[in-house]
Amino acid sequence: MIHDNSARRKEPFVTLVCGALPEQLLESELFGHEKNAFTGAAAMRPGHLERAAGGTLFLDEIGDIPSAVQAKLLRFVEERTFTRLGGHVDLHVDLRLITATHRQLRAEVKAGRFREDLYYRLNVLEIELPPLAERKEDIPTLSAFLLARLSPGRELSLGSDAARTLSDYNWPGNVRELRNALEHAATVCSGKTIRPHHLPSAIFRPLDAAGTPEAGMDRALQQCVAARLAAGATYKQIYSGMESTILKHLLHHFDHKPTILARVLKMNRATLLKKRRDLGLDT
Repeated sequence: MIHDNSARRKEPFVTLVCGALPEQLLESELFGHEKNAFTGAAAMRPGHLERAAGGTLFLDEIGDIPSAVQAKLLRFVEERTFTRLGGHVDLHVDLRLITATHRQLRAEVKAGRFREDLYYRLNVLEIELPPLAERKEDIPTLSAFLLARLSPGRELSLGSDAARTLSDYNWPGNVRELRNALEHAATVCSGKTIRPHHLPSAIFRPLDAAGTPEAGMDRALQQCVAARLAAGATYKQIYSGMESTILKHLLHHFDHKPTILARVLKMNRATLLKKRRDLGLDT
């Protein structure tokens, strides 16, 4: 967005994921190399700095680059000059540099893993993107956008119950995890609306939500309702089945003595006996 709305928008936008490359390959990709600079370098090859000349270079996972590469990058940030691997000529490039990282760079500086001078040279304008867990109000909009890209032409939407399930989850993997969860749901959903049981089990039944009985009951009810709906049950049938289950457990808790149950829970005894009879729980 920064590039597209700048005076450089007609020039190249070049990206490099720094965390995915070993040191020598990263250095070569970033600064380029001369012919015979190392084994296999059969010809001169410009790096990402030269490719982005006049435009924008986006370095993703800047916090993962090795210290030797950090020193060479610092020189470029300060002087806008660099030397290709195996070369002896200083090259000058004008570009906008944007970097991103999942690490806390201040902590990395204190730990000695990231150069302090490079950190302060890069940190001209900082844009902090909060984790998904801190902006759950974005989940419906993000989900609609991702579903449109994952399933073009299907008119696939997120049900309100599934949206609540997504909002209850903590999202340690942020938007990438949300995308994977929606891709899973889109794969197993045969209709037009994603329901909670279409989501991965880690989200539909999160392991860290096992704490309260209410949480367990809510998950069980979600599964029960989803299964009954899939079987074509009506609201009356679903409600009747749940009421029967609740009353059965209550009678068991009070040793199958409806008089005591009615007194403790302040129920009309005649109404309770009728419900027990209508629900087939007399025996």
